[in-house]
Amino acid sequence: MFTSAIQQQYQALHEKVGLIDCSNYGKLELTGPDARSFLHRLTTQDIQNLPAPQLRYALLLDNKGKIIADLTIWALDNRFLVLTNSSLKERVQQHLQKYLITEEVTIRDCSDDFSVFSLQGPLSVNFLQKLNTVIPSGVFVGQEDPSYFILIPKTLFDSFYNTFYREGKSFGLQTIEPVVQEILRVENGIPLYGKDFSEENTPPEARLFRAISYTKGCYPGQEIVARLKTYGGYRKQLVGLKIDGDLPVGAHCNVPLPLFDHETEIGHITSACYSLKWGATIAMGYVQREYAKEGTPLPIENLTAEVIELPGLPLRDPS
Repeated sequence: MFTSAIQQQYQALHEKVGLIDCSNYGKLELTGPDARSFLHRLTTQDIQNLPAPQLRYALLLDNKGKIIADLTIWALDNRFLVLTNSSLKERVQQHLQKYLITEEVTIRDCSDDFSVFSLQGPLSVNFLQKLNTVIPSGVFVGQEDPSYFILIPKTLFDSFYNTFYREGKSFGLQTIEPVVQEILRVENGIPLYGKDFSEENTPPEARLFRAISYTKGCYPGQEIVARLKTYGGYRKQLVGLKIDGDLPVGAHCNVPLPLFDHETEIGHITSACYSLKWGATIAMGYVQREYAKEGTPLPIENLTAEVIELPGLPLRDPS
């Protein structure tokens, strides 16, 4: 089903080191004495206590708790880098700019100034320890567990990347193609904006608990999120699914496939792939909450899906 190259890349991610090019992300740079408190106030995460050079996944919400955008915030020495889907960059920039009142913060689109790569795999830390002696000033390495990120200014890209790739060969470094990235994403249950969630969803529906600090205090939409956590009240949630056959081609092309209980539609599939880990087709999809229990069977056309728990899609809300 898969070429040897895809299998080698998949193996590198689980046994060695995989390199994922994230340079197509939109990148916004925030500088100024109020940049940290500004991001802390507007996002769902605790940015006040984010140490450099670490990264933290966060959301921007509206006052109704609906998701405006997701983003990863990278604390650097004297600035913050906001990474987001390239299609969301303008929306994020406009939203942040709208909330600037008296804060001393400058927001700049720096998408063309840097390349960003993600390192994943059990030998990543060993590789970075060896690489540490040749990392030039201006290149930053940060961590968002379990991934490491490398920020390379375009002016240093050619010289450093060649060294980087040469040093990585002894650790089995493999460049990871988009098809393998998608398998990894679905296997880990990592929702993607525009595919698995949108501005129509709240964080609990999309199971985006890793993007939320429940102890940081106020931010737009915080009261709604806290109420949903305490009392529930949302009717659907994103779950993992294991399929007993091959899905139609449309399921891999952003065409929602409905899920049924007898003749009643109770949800739909949002993402799917053939999983090397499961040895079967797996998917992510929305179901009504009463069906979000491990092992629940759900008919899809002439197939059957079974609800499973993926790492990023817990079936229970956090306590």
